[in-house]
Amino acid sequence: MEMLQSCKATLLRVCCRALSPACRNSGHRLRLGGWTLGSTAKQMAEKNASAAVVAILAPMCADKFVQGADASANMVELKRSVRGCRTPNIEKGGWATFPGNASPDRSVAQACATLLTALQ
Repeated sequence: MEMLQSCKATLLRVCCRALSPACRNSGHRLRLGGWTLGSTAKQMAEKNASAAVVAILAPMCADKFVQGADASANMVELKRSVRGCRTPNIEKGGWATFPGNASPDRSVAQACATLLTALQ
């Protein structure tokens, strides 16, 4: 009987050690044996979708800025402004506001300002 208890304890330890690498917490996501939970996959998909939208709309914002009436004066003002204050200039100018949106998209405005300041 005592030997059976010893074998059970040993078997339990071996199983726990074998499964511990499969069930690990990697950062903020719980991964089970290489599988991602549905909630984590949803968050990752939403983040990737937002990044894709910004990647598409930022060049359009920059184009609207460059094609504007006072493009050269606006560019001088944008390049003169402090890095953190460039986004509100883009938002106020309306270049980051697209059809269907009542207000400008801040992440598009940030990406647009980055694109515009990279222009020579």
